[in-house]
Amino acid sequence: MAGTPKTYKTLQELFAEQSHWTQGSAAKNGSGTPVDVDSPYAACWCLVGGAHRVYGLHSAAANAALDKLRARLREVAGYRVTTSDWNDERGRTHAEVLALVTEVGV
Repeated sequence: MAGTPKTYKTLQELFAEQSHWTQGSAAKNGSGTPVDVDSPYAACWCLVGGAHRVYGLHSAAANAALDKLRARLREVAGYRVTTSDWNDERGRTHAEVLALVTEVGV
């Protein structure tokens, strides 16, 4: 049974705990099964799923956060890269994700 989901103010706060980050799905439950980002059973999120979890599903605030992330990734990668592709890249680490959201301030 799921409890009341904790509220997070920023992606930095959400991803401060390594166990809250995932790859390969927008959100997963504690067993690693994909779930909706707003599911009370969601235990971890990718960057995109996390933005929707923190700022509201399909909200203007989530889109603004994702726009900031995409802009920074384009600067770093030197080409157009999707946030999901960057998040899910083999070898990507939690530390890199946390550094990105901290640098961007989302």
